[in-house]
Amino acid sequence: TPVIAAAIGAVAEVVENEVTGYLFSPGDAEGLAKQVNRLVSDTRGLRDFRTRVRQIFEQRYTADINYQLLTHIYAEAMRVR
Repeated sequence: TPVIAAAIGAVAEVVENEVTGYLFSPGDAEGLAKQVNRLVSDTRGLRDFRTRVRQIFEQRYTADINYQLLTHIYAEAMRVR
């Protein structure tokens, strides 16, 4: 599902504006409202958006992929140590 999030911290690193969701400036209620309206106003576009977001999830965030990344991080940490 596409996400609407404030463009701050780790969330802004995960949510790619107009790719996996919409970002708005922190504390900007009008910006948040604009992004919510943008997302829900186009039902056909939302369906396509959801499909694209799911594909990105399957490429980057599944349990298997995260396990491989984590074991690589541990292996690299042990190598450097």
